[in-house]
Amino acid sequence: MPASAYDLMADGLCYNLNGDGTVTVTSGGSYADAVIIPESVTYNGTTYSVTAIGDQAFYNCSGLSAVIIPGSVTSIGSQAFRYCSNLTWVTIPASVTSMGSSVFSGCSRLQSMLLLGTACDYFTSGASSVRNLFLAPSVTSIKGLGISPNNVYCYGKVPAVCDASTFNSYSGTLHVPYQTLAPYFGDEYWGRFNSFNGDALLPENVNITLSDESVSVKLGETAQLTASIDSIPSGMTLQWYSTNSSVVEVNSNGTLTSKAIGEADVIAMCGAHFAACHVKVVEETVTISLDKTELTLNMDDIVTITPSHTPAVVSVEYTFTCSDNEVVMTQWNNGSIRILATKPGTAVITVGSSDGNAVPATCEVTVKRPVGDVNVDGRVTTVDVTCLYNYLLNGD
Repeated sequence: MPASAYDLMADGLCYNLNGDGTVTVTSGGSYADAVIIPESVTYNGTTYSVTAIGDQAFYNCSGLSAVIIPGSVTSIGSQAFRYCSNLTWVTIPASVTSMGSSVFSGCSRLQSMLLLGTACDYFTSGASSVRNLFLAPSVTSIKGLGISPNNVYCYGKVPAVCDASTFNSYSGTLHVPYQTLAPYFGDEYWGRFNSFNGDALLPENVNITLSDESVSVKLGETAQLTASIDSIPSGMTLQWYSTNSSVVEVNSNGTLTSKAIGEADVIAMCGAHFAACHVKVVEETVTISLDKTELTLNMDDIVTITPSHTPAVVSVEYTFTCSDNEVVMTQWNNGSIRILATKPGTAVITVGSSDGNAVPATCEVTVKRPVGDVNVDGRVTTVDVTCLYNYLLNGD
């Protein structure tokens, strides 16, 4: 993203002051995953309306998967989303009346676009990859789009005005309300589509609610969100996004997987409608365990103890101590603790974490005294034989 100065930052987004009580989203931040642009921001006690997305505001944000543009935005600057190579869905609200050039150029995965404005001429400049186009009933003109869609859903009863550069190809399917097949079929440009389907239905109300508005998840655990939606417009599906997938991921069923300590919003979106749940990933107590908790060894035995921890998603640097280094010798060896029995007795191996935050684990090691070790030096030698002989012969 091209670097630029900005006047204020709020909730991870950068803004420039416009001097009239409004602000423009600008570059300068680091954006990834899904982004919710608010209708207004408050900074130093003053509330500003968000009315524009500036030139190159999200330029080259390759991690950006979805963006929610509020109805307060009236303009989108040149190359605002250029090279957002993972952007898959965009909704252009009816409030947007002007757009710059190459807004979506290089958005190679931009498959679906919903247009809500009245005249959307040239709005999708650079969005040649769009394969699913959705037109709200309010759209009256879509000149110069230059796309080759697989599906176009027109929810209005009157065909929007097209020109020769609206579509590069008519090999896809046109979906319209069944009562309006005739006007579309007889239109100079709409009538060129190879396939017609009278299945485009736009529900009067699309209301999405989530089972939770906020949720706390322990690190390494999962949680389930459930979305309730009154009805889904034909051709659309319910999509799930996370504003920070490095903190929490969400799959197509609304299952949350915590990845790191932090906070993020999980969004359920259908067309221009969405609901969000604020997710806070909190620290789970890290507990260390050992594959052996008690050992009985003979002299010169060598064994290994291997530590592990839960939750496994947390990174832990292990440390260990031995209560009696004369009983056993210890060393770290490729993820395990290597132990050599050197003297009869008992020693306790304690494994913890370098930061001291994990619950430690212990293993008690008993080294047996060899049979025949008369002089209690831990080994059976000729000295033990001599001692035993003197004791049996002389009682000494």
